[in-house]
Amino acid sequence: MRGGQVFIESLIAHGVECIFGNPGTTENSLLDRLIDYPKLQYYVALHEGIAVGAANFYAQASGKTAVVNLHVAPGLGNAIGMMYGALKSNSPVVITAGQQDTRMRLRNPLLSHDLVAMAAPVTKLSAEPNSADEMSPLLRRAFKIVNEHPKGPVFISLPVNVMEQETDIGAI
Repeated sequence: MRGGQVFIESLIAHGVECIFGNPGTTENSLLDRLIDYPKLQYYVALHEGIAVGAANFYAQASGKTAVVNLHVAPGLGNAIGMMYGALKSNSPVVITAGQQDTRMRLRNPLLSHDLVAMAAPVTKLSAEPNSADEMSPLLRRAFKIVNEHPKGPVFISLPVNVMEQETDIGAI
């Protein structure tokens, strides 16, 4: 299976029912797979701050862990203020953003930046899997940390090539 499938199946294994987001091309790997998981709803927002705000309030109202999917550095940058709000309100929100293919980083691709560093000040955990083999253990850790008291947001960067890599390590 591929990293993207492990990602979605990990969300489902942790009881996630919906994703809030403002996607772009680096999120195609995730979006293309959603058709195979009709129980997982994707709610599109017109701005990344709105997507994080909706997830924050969903988490507070439902008591469930919310998931947000954003588009690379500009999308994450647009969401930072609302991520701070989720941190201060102790909301369990898993925030993800598509990341450029790691093999392209030395070419400084457009819209690329160190997403892990950007999100670190407003999250309890900010990380990026280096391979599809790390996807499942990293998501397991993220869901544990997001729900440890005090609850609060975590961030996972999702490189395009990691989402498409093959792995034998399925969702935990």
